[in-house]
Amino acid sequence: MKALILHADAQGLKKAVEILKKGGLVIYPTETAYGIGCDATSKKAVKRLFRIKKRSSKKPLSVIFGSMNRLNRYVYLDKHGITLIKSFMPGPLTLVAKPKKRLPGSPRNEIAFRIPSGKFALSLAKSFPKPITATSANVSGEKPVYAFGDAFELFRDKIDAIVDGGRLPKRKVSTVFNLIAMKTVRKGAVSEAKIKKCLLRKRAR
Repeated sequence: MKALILHADAQGLKKAVEILKKGGLVIYPTETAYGIGCDATSKKAVKRLFRIKKRSSKKPLSVIFGSMNRLNRYVYLDKHGITLIKSFMPGPLTLVAKPKKRLPGSPRNEIAFRIPSGKFALSLAKSFPKPITATSANVSGEKPVYAFGDAFELFRDKIDAIVDGGRLPKRKVSTVFNLIAMKTVRKGAVSEAKIKKCLLRKRAR
């Protein structure tokens, strides 16, 4: 099987959504690096994703949503979560919170999510009715992939489609902030200082 190459346009978006609905895997450009997407509620698709990335099943996957309304179906949000979402999303901040519905690639008591700011990624998340996985298009433990050609060489025989977003600017990965423990668990594009300042400003009101 050789991956279908899609353009980052309306037609490519439509086809990508069709593939996701059938349980397929799609590599797509985000505001950071290329990511691998599948229906995050599908056990079969998630299992396949772990296998092709050579990723430990103990290492949870993050997901993307297209809107606050969509993520409210899956995530319990407190005032801190709402504040950070309003301040930094869409954008490269991933939050960890308690789930309303457990996803196959996530622990029972956590869900990691964000609303992406990348044009295609956001359109994809808005067009697909369920959460989409947002793990990097790389072999687990390796560096993020920013070029379409590199993503194609790595996964052309392992996934169903790759969206050609060209060469992406090298940016930091998304910051991961755990709302349950109230701490940063991965440093990234949004600084810890900005997160703390945002939360402190909210408390002072």
